[in-house]
Amino acid sequence: MGLIDKTDLLDIINLHKIRNRFAHTSERIDFSDSEVRKACNKLSIAAGHEHIKESDCYKLYKNSRDKCFKSIQKSSRRQINKRRKKARKFTGKTIKESQQSNP
Repeated sequence: MGLIDKTDLLDIINLHKIRNRFAHTSERIDFSDSEVRKACNKLSIAAGHEHIKESDCYKLYKNSRDKCFKSIQKSSRRQINKRRKKARKFTGKTIKESQQSNP
């Protein structure tokens, strides 16, 4: 569909792995857990950093999560605007005007 780029997709996959590690374990873990750190190191925001401190892992997770969320929001807005423009071109009305004239 092309809503998000490959980098964001890979980040979302790694964010998912981190979330699942916390959600599906009976042991008490934090961001110093080896699997969590491995997934954090794979986030695009961590690129170029050789050794990431344990204390930075949560920051990487949070910043990457926020970046992906904003990217999805931006992409969604773009898709909505495209559809509105297409509807206007087809009907000569905005979607809202079309809905008001056809209750």
